[in-house]
Amino acid sequence: MATKSVGSFVTDVVKIAVFTGLGVFSGKTLAFGLATGFGAALSTLAAKPWLERMSGRQFRTAVVALMAVSGALMIWKQHELIIALYHQFASGLPSLSGIAWD
Repeated sequence: MATKSVGSFVTDVVKIAVFTGLGVFSGKTLAFGLATGFGAALSTLAAKPWLERMSGRQFRTAVVALMAVSGALMIWKQHELIIALYHQFASGLPSLSGIAWD
């Protein structure tokens, strides 16, 4: 376990060095990455006692519910694209040229 962690850490340090050297890695990216990592660490520490009190069935139910909500939100976020695709295919013109892919 520790060997794998050290290997992953070294790989990540090399990636950061390469991306920085290529000019792809900016200070803003670093700030977002650090904030994400810090938030993940805090949420893991905060959730641990709560998760230890859950039964396996409660955990599985929570995971399925969160996956359903996440999926519904992703679909809703893309509803304009889905509607545009529906109208294009329903009209018999399967061209995708009029869709904004942003």
